[in-house]
Amino acid sequence: MGRAVEKCNLAVVVGNRPNSKRAKYMAKDLSMKVAIEKIVKLLVILLFVVVFICSLIIWAGNSPIVDDYRWIHKRDTELGLVAAFSTALRVNHPIAYDMIDPALEPRLDEWMGVHQSKKCIYQADYFSIWSGTKDGKRVSFGCAGENNRWFTFEVDNIIVKNMKVIDWGEVVEVEE
Repeated sequence: MGRAVEKCNLAVVVGNRPNSKRAKYMAKDLSMKVAIEKIVKLLVILLFVVVFICSLIIWAGNSPIVDDYRWIHKRDTELGLVAAFSTALRVNHPIAYDMIDPALEPRLDEWMGVHQSKKCIYQADYFSIWSGTKDGKRVSFGCAGENNRWFTFEVDNIIVKNMKVIDWGEVVEVEE
């Protein structure tokens, strides 16, 4: 409908001679303008999409939420499972139940009931795994907590067998 109105207006402008050279030139010029406007709109949309994707990539690379997600879901090795389990304990994520021996469920229920989720506002300053004081592995984690106060979280003696946590020792949380 819009193009028909433009052509009618164009015919009126050139003196009702739609087949004249001037009318053909103006029609060609008008169609070029429409094409250029469409291309510009498309490029602007494309620019917004690229900026959005770049912003998302930068955010994901620096987000403590994404870090927690990665640690929890990347558990294809024993060390990965230890990191995932300690992170799930820290943030009270129910996926911790998938990582433990079923005999430990009452202990984990108790933990989930009394422990408050501790999340970071920035990426962790450190996340270390080394030998436990008795058996298994010890995990130590530190970051700026939700109240912008330093927070450390340690789980000692995490024992893994057949890619399931079969025991864990003392959990120490310190918020300074």
